[in-house]
Amino acid sequence: MVGGLGNPVFIPDNVRLYFLGNTAHAFISGSFLFPTPGTAPLCSNPTPGSGLNWETLRATLRNLDRWAVGNEQDNGQGNGQGNSQGTEPPKSNYPSLLDGTLATLSGAAAAFPAIPNMSFPTVYDTYELLNFGPLFGSHGGILTNQPPLNGPSYAIRLPNTDSDGIDLAGVHQIESRVPLGTSTGWNLRSPAHRGPNMLCVLTGSYFPFATTRAERLQSGDPRPSLQERYGSHQGFVNAVEKAAQELVKERFLLEVDADSDISAAQASTVLN
Repeated sequence: MVGGLGNPVFIPDNVRLYFLGNTAHAFISGSFLFPTPGTAPLCSNPTPGSGLNWETLRATLRNLDRWAVGNEQDNGQGNGQGNSQGTEPPKSNYPSLLDGTLATLSGAAAAFPAIPNMSFPTVYDTYELLNFGPLFGSHGGILTNQPPLNGPSYAIRLPNTDSDGIDLAGVHQIESRVPLGTSTGWNLRSPAHRGPNMLCVLTGSYFPFATTRAERLQSGDPRPSLQERYGSHQGFVNAVEKAAQELVKERFLLEVDADSDISAAQASTVLN
C-alpha cells in the first residue's frame, strides 16, 4: 500500500485493509477450489476459473458485523443475536514496502517463477497526477487549466511472490494455501488484439501444476507437481482440511463454507 509518490500509507487502527492474493477482479465461472484453465479471445494466458472468492467476503462481513454491533452468538453461521460488546476483526493484511512484500515491476518479475509458455507483464497501466492550475489545491479551488495538464505518474508497485507465484502478503484463501496451480490478478492481451504485453482488461491468469514430477521435468516447470506436493488424493484432502481449519480459526472462513470445501476436496478427482 503506497501513496502517489511511492511511500507507505498509514492505515488507522479503526480501519481494516485486506488484500486477496492471487485473485482476479473479473469473475469468469467455475470453482474456486478447483479452477479449470480456460481461454478468453482477447487474452494470451490461460484464464482462471473464478474471480473474487465469496467465501472470504462472507467471513469478513461477519467480522465487520461483530465489530460494529457485537454480533457474537452465531456459531459460525452469521445469523445470531447481537450483544453490546464488539469484537475486533483480524488485523489488516496487505503488501507493503516495509517488509519487502511489495515490489517494482522488475522486482516482481524476477521473483515470479519461470512457468513454461507464460508471459509476465512488462508494462502496467499508469495514472498521472492532474495539474488544474496554481489556484487549485488539495481541498479544491479555481480551475485555470482546462483540460488539466498531466503531471508526474503515480508510483505503481506490485505484490511480491514466492517460488510458486503465490503472493507473499495478503489473505491467503484456501486455493492459495492448497494450490492446484498459480493464479494471478493479471493477464496479457493476445498479440492479435492491440500491442504485445498490454494488460488484458480485468482478467486473471491460471497456470496449473503438472500432475507428476516426470511431467513437470519434461516441460521445464520449476514448480513442484501435485504428486510431489500432496502425495495422494488423501494427502490433498488432508491439506484442504488443515487449511480450512486454519482459516476458520483466523476468521477468514465460516465453518459452513469450510465443511463445503472439505466435502468438495473429498469428492474431487485430484490425484485420484
